[in-house]
Order: sequence, then structure tokens, then C-alpha cells
Amino acid sequence: MITLEPAIRDYDWGTDGGISRLLGREPAGGPEAELWIGTHPGFPTPTADGRTVADVVAADPAGVLGAETAGRGGTRLPFLLKVLSAGRPLSVQVHPSPEQARAGFADEETRGVPLGAPHRNYVDDQPKPEMMVAVTPMRALAGFRDPAAVRADLHRLLGAPGGGTSAELDALLAGPDPAATLRGALRLLLSGGEPAAGFVTRLVAAARAADADDTTAGVVRLLAEHHPADPGIAVGALLNHVDLAPGQAVFLGAGTPHAYLQGTGVEVMSASDNVLRGGLTSKHVDVEELLRIVDPVVSAPHRVAPEETAAGSRVFRTPVPDFALQRLEGGPGAELAVEQNGPVLLLVLAGSALVTSGPGDAEELRRGGSLLVGAAEGPARLRAGDDGVLAFAATVGRAG
Repeated sequence: MITLEPAIRDYDWGTDGGISRLLGREPAGGPEAELWIGTHPGFPTPTADGRTVADVVAADPAGVLGAETAGRGGTRLPFLLKVLSAGRPLSVQVHPSPEQARAGFADEETRGVPLGAPHRNYVDDQPKPEMMVAVTPMRALAGFRDPAAVRADLHRLLGAPGGGTSAELDALLAGPDPAATLRGALRLLLSGGEPAAGFVTRLVAAARAADADDTTAGVVRLLAEHHPADPGIAVGALLNHVDLAPGQAVFLGAGTPHAYLQGTGVEVMSASDNVLRGGLTSKHVDVEELLRIVDPVVSAPHRVAPEETAAGSRVFRTPVPDFALQRLEGGPGAELAVEQNGPVLLLVLAGSALVTSGPGDAEELRRGGSLLVGAAEGPARLRAGDDGVLAFAATVGRAG
């Protein structure tokens, strides 16, 4: 087992000291957006002995990753564990499928687009499915709503459409083909120039005059507060609003448009950084590539119900084999088994535990502590301390 010392990323959308307080640290001051634990080359996690997790894996791929993952040519953990703490809405994002990621990365490499270029879309050849488990109450947008419901909301807020963007959008939303409707609406709102900007201004004014309990108006108000005049405000009205209570989870697969709005959670994802943005950002928005990879289907948010284990913990599984996430909670002295399929990243959020992974191999983890358990070391177990324990463990998902 390797003790880790993950660092916090200070993106401006983060909460003020929220991650430090969650982990029992003294806040340094300023926004705290994400804590990364993994081998991602953009921010590899330091270890207590002066290496990084990437160094540990490179020194013994089979021992850390397991024969199956290492046998696929793996020299990195296939997943990334995060704590995400949103003080304001993040950008609308879509992530590619495995095939789209490979093709997009190869194309940009062939065309010589520098990896660090602001207009680069694909920085690696991997997909980026992800799952969020709320630690505090969270709000998010995920997946497309029924165009008819969006149209009804806009009529209620704005009245009958006049000309310009309002009329064009209304005609699109009334169309018979949902895929064409949703792609057309995205193109109109993100590429519509001044007419689309005028529509956003009208929508925001109407939302501010609407009832406080109007869900769509509330989303528009929140987005406008933090991203004034951004076309992503109107894009947000196309998406499902999701409330997550602590312990609830949502999965975001390839092509699903989404944005985290507020709150703190534990996130696990494939170890990629491929993002196509659809508004609520000052970064590059490639509308045509976004439209190519987005999945233009009406779908309810993909909530993930955990499986209860015999030991009383909860395992959140997803449709992808890259990762699974386990929530381990117990009172003083509780014995908790970690479901381990290859390597494990373990993070304690409350209390403490003695972690064992083999004869004579034991580490005490307190609040905010984290460990890497290699595939050859398992199975890992926790014995809760006198104050109980709440921990999360990420591992490889089950094949199939």
C-alpha cells in the first residue's frame, strides 16, 4: 500500500475552502475546485515517499494494475478519483465515445494541432464517462429534455414567439425529429450571433420575473448570475435539472450533455481530459465538433442505485468497465471489506480506519487520508476507528 498526498486544484468555479474543510484541513484561502487522485499526466498524484502514483505504476504495471489491465498495454490507472466542489456552474460539456476519441485525437495529431493549443479538442485518445456521488446536496444538468416540454416552458416564460431566434427555436422545438430538433437548437443558440444573444437577454429577463419555484426559470437565473449573456444559459433550458441528495449518484456516458451547478461530491471517471464545451465558458467552443459527438436523444438522467453488500457498504456500478465506486461507512470497530477488481484508490472523508491488504501490511488512515492498493496486494479491508469511518474506494469495474 502506498500513502498518497493529493493536491487541490484552484479553478475559479470552486468553493471557498470547501474541499479542505471536508477533508479536515486548514483552508489556504481562495477557490477549491477539485482534488485529483490518479495517474493523469496533467496532475499525477504525489506519494508520501516523494514519487507519484504514475511512477509507482510504471515500476510494476502488472503488480499495481493487475494482469488484465496491464495486458492491454496499460501503464496508467484506467480511472481517476476526484472530489469536486462547485461554488458556481461549470461549463456545459460533452465527452466522446471510445471510437470518437481515437478518431478525433488521430485527426488532430495528423493535422499538427499542438497539444496545448486552446482550440485543441482531443488531448488523448480515451473516452471520459464519469459518475458523481453527492456528499452534500448537489445540483446538475444532465441529458436532453423533451423538446415539447422545453417549448411549453418558453411559451410560459416568453409568451408567443415573435420573429428572429424565438421563432426559429420555436419551429425547431415543434419539429417531428427529436435528433434534428436538438442538434438544430444547439447550433442556433451557440452560433446565432447577435439575434441569439438578444434571445438570451429576453429569456433571462423573463426568468427573473417568474415565480421562485419555477424550475426552468430558476436554472436560467442561476446560470445568468454567474455567466451573464452566455448562450449556454439557453442551452441549460434544454437539459434536465437534477437534484442529488448526499449518497445519490448520476452517471454521464458518452455524448450526454451535462453541467454541474452547485455542491460537493466524489467523482470517478475514465482517465481522460477530452471535453467538448457547449457554453457557460470563456474557453474554446467548437460547435460543429460538439454537434458531431453529442447524443441527440431525449433521456432522463441516468441515476445509479447502489448495490448493498453483505458488509453494509454500497457499490455504485456503471455500464462501462473502467470503474466502480464503493461507499464504506461503519461505526466504531466496524469491519468493512473493499470490493477490489485490480487496483484500488481509497479516500477517507470522516473518522478513521486501519486498512489492511495482506499479512502484516497495515496503514492507519484518518480523515482526508488516501491510499493506493495494488492489484497484487488485495483484498483490502477496513476496521473503523473509535470515531467510525466514511470512505470511498474506486476500482476497475466488472467486465460486461
